[in-house]
Amino acid sequence: MKKGLFSALIAFMSITLSAYSQVGINTEAPITALDINGDLRIVTVPTNTTSQNVLVLGTNNVVSQNTMANLMSGASNLRSFVRGTSSTTINLISLTTDILTTGWFKIAMPVENFDYNTNATTRPNGDYNTSTYEFTAPVTGLYEIFVQFKTSSVVSASEVGVGIFKRNSGATAFTLIAEETFLSVNVSVLTINLDVSPPTRKTQTLVQLNAGDSIIFGAKVPLVSVTLVGGTSTYFTINQVR
Repeated sequence: MKKGLFSALIAFMSITLSAYSQVGINTEAPITALDINGDLRIVTVPTNTTSQNVLVLGTNNVVSQNTMANLMSGASNLRSFVRGTSSTTINLISLTTDILTTGWFKIAMPVENFDYNTNATTRPNGDYNTSTYEFTAPVTGLYEIFVQFKTSSVVSASEVGVGIFKRNSGATAFTLIAEETFLSVNVSVLTINLDVSPPTRKTQTLVQLNAGDSIIFGAKVPLVSVTLVGGTSTYFTINQVR
């Protein structure tokens, strides 16, 4: 009789577990096959030195399997690594004074050497827009920014400089945050013109950007008609360090 009751109880429990197919520990409303509300302690597990899979927490703290390659790839897409230039001579763009400080012109660099934060769905243009020549921070963080240019013609007795400008998200005006500017001097010796100062200007800075903040690069020259040498002579790099 006892054996029959025990068998019936086991059968009933099996039917109940099959019907509900969810077991909750410390919870009355399990949402997965095994739902644990609390700590989980595992004393020992077999060692596996070849598998690259790990368990991760997703939505509602549901545990799922993923590969280390996918996780590392997803993490790298959160950071910006951009380099831009132009393969030919680079033109300057005149902007209204309420957008850029008087005497400065935007440097047009339409060629990306690389932009590692490009996503075909969410960010098809990456972090640097080759039409507006603006970099937009995808996330809040620290960014290391460098820019350099070389003039293709002599600019005499004028201040020539390169600058990095920042615009806060939602604002219209840019603020100069780094520059290198000094007088470009050209002297004449026996009817021969000699450049006393170098034609290259460069500057860099470490800046905290909030998501949506923009960066552009400017040239301080007397005339917008001044052109810059492209390729390896005029370029910028942006590296998110944190």
